[in-house]
Amino acid sequence: MSPRSFIRQQVNRAWIASCSREHARFTDALDRVAETQSGYLLDLLGRNAGTQFGHKYDFATIRSVAEFQARVPVSHYEALTESIKAIARGEQGVLTKDRVKLFQPTRFFFGDPAGSLGGHLLV
Repeated sequence: MSPRSFIRQQVNRAWIASCSREHARFTDALDRVAETQSGYLLDLLGRNAGTQFGHKYDFATIRSVAEFQARVPVSHYEALTESIKAIARGEQGVLTKDRVKLFQPTRFFFGDPAGSLGGHLLV
């Protein structure tokens, strides 16, 4: 083994050792994917229950993924346009409790590569 390969191998081992706690949490979560994702969703809903969107779908009372799926419809850009415009005007607590730092104007949108939804979209 060349000295360069040996050094690279040792550096990789040191880096892996420094990540051991995160690696353990990650591999533990792999055994509980559905539970981990469900917990994340419920936490997200709880944190955003006070938003306009959260009130509309009563996030505060959702207790399972199945309840979320039954209550909150899949939304397309058009359904959220007024909320996005409100956020762009500086309104807080519309779709998320977190402060929105920026929007990226684009003419391209999922399933709409020609920009046929009209004008620039904020994503």
